[in-house]
Amino acid sequence: MKYIYIYIYFRTIVAKKNAWEQITRIFKSSGNLQKTLVHLRKHWDIVKSRRKRKLVEETVELMSTGRGPYNSHKPSCSKAEVVAPPL
Repeated sequence: MKYIYIYIYFRTIVAKKNAWEQITRIFKSSGNLQKTLVHLRKHWDIVKSRRKRKLVEETVELMSTGRGPYNSHKPSCSKAEVVAPPL
């Protein structure tokens, strides 16, 4: 059973690496600045962390129980993101 998990984990790592290499090839072929795989992954991590931070701020605001006036919640995320949040 242990070896099955190791195999699945290894397959996932290889699949992610191949996907990022394909993204890099597509990005470079589009004529944009020549960014490396490391640059693209770093940029993606920054974008993802900013989005998560924004969602946390919205959740905290929504769950807060202050004595102030009611603030209607205007989510900044799309309907698809609400239905299927990222894992």
